[in-house]
Amino acid sequence: MTLEQDSKITPQDLGNKLVESFKASGNPKDPATQWKIMVEHFVYCLSNYDRLSPEAQKIRDDLQKQIIEMVEKQLPALPDTVETRKLKRLTLAAKGKRLFADIYIKALETPLDETETPELYKKVREIFEKNLQIVMDLYQDVTDNTLSGPAMFCKHSLLGVCIDELLVAFHLSQRSYAGQAFSHIRTIQESLDLVELFNKEPRWADLWTSDKQSKEIWKELKPAKVREKLGKDEVFGKIYSLLSGAGSHPSFEMLRTRCRMAVKPSPKGNRQFSISIGGTPKTEEASLAHVFVLLSMLMILAQIANSFKKFLNEPEIVEILKSMTDEVTGFVVTFLVKPLEDAGQDMSDIKKFVLDTKEKLLKGFV
Repeated sequence: MTLEQDSKITPQDLGNKLVESFKASGNPKDPATQWKIMVEHFVYCLSNYDRLSPEAQKIRDDLQKQIIEMVEKQLPALPDTVETRKLKRLTLAAKGKRLFADIYIKALETPLDETETPELYKKVREIFEKNLQIVMDLYQDVTDNTLSGPAMFCKHSLLGVCIDELLVAFHLSQRSYAGQAFSHIRTIQESLDLVELFNKEPRWADLWTSDKQSKEIWKELKPAKVREKLGKDEVFGKIYSLLSGAGSHPSFEMLRTRCRMAVKPSPKGNRQFSISIGGTPKTEEASLAHVFVLLSMLMILAQIANSFKKFLNEPEIVEILKSMTDEVTGFVVTFLVKPLEDAGQDMSDIKKFVLDTKEKLLKGFV
C-alpha cells in the first residue's frame, strides 16, 4: 500500500497496513511475530503522526496506551539486546520522558516565550538590554582613541572579554542555566580584578604580558593573589567561592543546585532524586544568576570609567553611574534580597556585597 506524502492517513489506511503486515509475515499466529508487527505498526504511527487524520490519531493514541502497558510488562523479562534498548527508549519517548537532543538545542536558540517567562526574567532583560547599550557605547568611545602601553592594552582587551562573557551569562541565565552562567560571571570577576590591579599598579601588566614562565606569572597573579593585592575583604572571597562552587567546579555544592528530591518515595520506600538537564528554572540559583549578571554589568561600567576617564565625558559618566547604580541595586534589594530575607534566608553576605559594590562604584565620581 502506497500513500501520497501530502494525503492524510485514515483509520482504514492503518487497518489495511496492519492486515498487509500480518499477511507478509508468513507466520501471523506466532506470538513473537504478532508482537513484532504491533510494535512496528506503533513506530509507523508515531513517525507519521502529523499525517494521521484526527480519527487515526485517536486510534494511535489509544494504541499507544495499550502498547506502553504491554511493553512495560514485557521489558523486565526481555534479554538485554540492542533492540530491547531501542524499545525501552521508544517507550520513554511515547510517555514524553525521553531526552531529545534537538529540543534542548532549539531551546538555546529560540527566543523565550513571553507567556511562560517569569516576571523577574522579563524585568532583568529590560534593565539589561537598556543599560548594556550604554556600556557598549562607552566602550566604543574608548576604542576610538590611541591606547599605548601594556596596561592600557590589557585593560581594554579584558573589558572586551568581560562584555562577551556578560552576553553569554545573560543568555544562559534567561534559560535558567544558572550554574553555567556562574562560570562566565566568575571569569568576568577575575578579569575585572586584573583591570583594577593594572589601574593601581601598571607594573603588574608588564609581568602579565612578559615572556616569563607561566608558573611565575600565576604565582603572582592568580585570582586569590590578585584579590589579596587589591585588599578585597572576606565577603568578596565568599562570593567568589559561591561562583566557583555553584558553577565552575564539579563540586557537591554544584550538584545540590541541580538535584531535587521527589515528594513520594519509590515503590520500595527509597528516597528518589532527579538531576535537572536543560537548566534549573524556578530556583534561587536561577534568580541569583540574573542578579550577578546585572551587578557584573555595573562593575564593567565602573572599570571602563575608572580605566579611561580621559577618554570619556565626565558629566555624562557621573550621571550614567548614578542612574544605573540606583536602578540595579534597587532592583536587587527589592526583587531578591528582601523576598528571601522575608522567607528566612540569610542574605547578609549578598546584601553587603551589593551595598559595598554600590559605594565602590560611585567612589571617585559622585
